[in-house]
Amino acid sequence: MAKEIAIVWNTDDVHQQAEDMGIRISERDAENILDRVEANHDASIGVSWDVIDCNIDMYMNTKSKQPRARRVALKTGKTEN
Repeated sequence: MAKEIAIVWNTDDVHQQAEDMGIRISERDAENILDRVEANHDASIGVSWDVIDCNIDMYMNTKSKQPRARRVALKTGKTEN
C-alpha cells in the first residue's frame, strides 16, 4: 500500500486567521469559508494561510453586499417587517 498523508484544516484555523485580520466571524461563517476553500482550491497551489485569507476576504465582501433583510433572514431564519 502506498504511503498517504493528509493535511487537515478546521474552523479553528479559519477563526484564528479572521481574528488576526481583525474580523469577527461566527462558527457558521467559518464553516462556509472552509467549504469555499475546499470547493475552490487549486490543487497545484494547495491550501495555505494566504488561501484562507483570500477566502475570508471574498466571503466577507460577498456577505456585506447582501441586502440587510437578506442578512437578517439568513442569520435568524426570519425576515424583517
